[in-house]
Amino acid sequence: MIIKKIPSNRTANHNFINIMICIMIIASTLGSGNHFSIRILGFNLSLVRCVLLVLIGFALYNMSMYDWKIVYNKKSYNLYLLWSIWISWGIISIIWANDKNAWSQDIFLLIEGFLFYFVFLIFFKTSDDFKQAFKSMLVAMIFHNLIGYFEIFTGRYLFLENQIFLKFYDSTGIRHPISTMSNENDFACLMILSVTVCYICLHIFVEKRWKTISFFTLISSAGLIIIGESRGCILGLAVIIVFYIILQNNIKRKIIMNAVFVLVVISAYLVISDNSFITSDSSYFNDITRMNLIKNSIQGTIDSCGFGVGAGQSAHYMNSHNAIYNTGGIISVHNWWFQILLEYGILFFLIYVYLYIDITYNLFKLYKKDYNSENEAISKGFLGFLIVFIILSVVPSSLIGCEFMWCWWGIIYAFYSNKIYI
Repeated sequence: MIIKKIPSNRTANHNFINIMICIMIIASTLGSGNHFSIRILGFNLSLVRCVLLVLIGFALYNMSMYDWKIVYNKKSYNLYLLWSIWISWGIISIIWANDKNAWSQDIFLLIEGFLFYFVFLIFFKTSDDFKQAFKSMLVAMIFHNLIGYFEIFTGRYLFLENQIFLKFYDSTGIRHPISTMSNENDFACLMILSVTVCYICLHIFVEKRWKTISFFTLISSAGLIIIGESRGCILGLAVIIVFYIILQNNIKRKIIMNAVFVLVVISAYLVISDNSFITSDSSYFNDITRMNLIKNSIQGTIDSCGFGVGAGQSAHYMNSHNAIYNTGGIISVHNWWFQILLEYGILFFLIYVYLYIDITYNLFKLYKKDYNSENEAISKGFLGFLIVFIILSVVPSSLIGCEFMWCWWGIIYAFYSNKIYI
């Protein structure tokens, strides 16, 4: 489903809406910790959620004030179907969900993810809207880069609320960047996203200052990923750079990207070969534990007759006697794909994978057939992220609570389904 756009000059408070979208995008990268949210009725009401609600209100206002018509195409219908099934099946699963609190939080986050997509679909009318989104995301990444290096050089963590991490860093002297994220793995995933954003900005902006800022932020983000010592994200960084090199047509840029790749490989080798190498994932569980979490997810899907254990119920299942493989007390699946399989069942998992492949294929077709260099750059940027996301999805304990991921997916979905190409 797509809501047909009206001319910008007929949209109420168009400039104000653009400003609010920029704030929403930047706020989505701040996390939902106590520094940026308040607790209301069991939920964290963060800055991004407040802005999101305001934008939804403006959307409903414009729909009531102007003659907007509903039009359909295959891409938008597929995404509409995905969200409908995902949220509806999650709501139905309350019937067999054991942990009602986890269920409500999961449904809340799913609805929030859909609202990101809804906002971008409605308010993104021109190529400038997408450019503004990338610029806003770049500003956010610069902020997190600065905070990350501040933590590395000073050892002070201004936003870290987890006392276990604070004690660990104080006792070992290790300084992994975290910024406003919950942990270093989430921050490393944010930096992979930063590399994607910077790559796109390098190609779509003509102003030299924005190209320079994008380039140095890309290098800086790559450095933070390596310093953070997250094996999955270091691998993801190498993969996405190789991908961008392969698709690079400009010889000069190809040489630069090759140089960056060599630098990443050398730096990663020096880090990994160091005897003091400790990653946030290997410090408390190993690869065998990850495999056991996957095995338990498959067993849980079988136990539920393929219907899934219910929205937000993966941790409860892993903590129950039904989880037969030892995970050393780790109850988060640490795998986006198998979390979906375990919680929502085989049918939805297959639908999700199909649409993921379909989005990737259509972006590849757009990259091959579109002769607009900016459009090509955005397609390549998104393609690189979709490929590396397969690796990123197994790094954090869970991605469902990462609002910056929902926001970024909303931009990708809007670009894919709305046919508003630069």
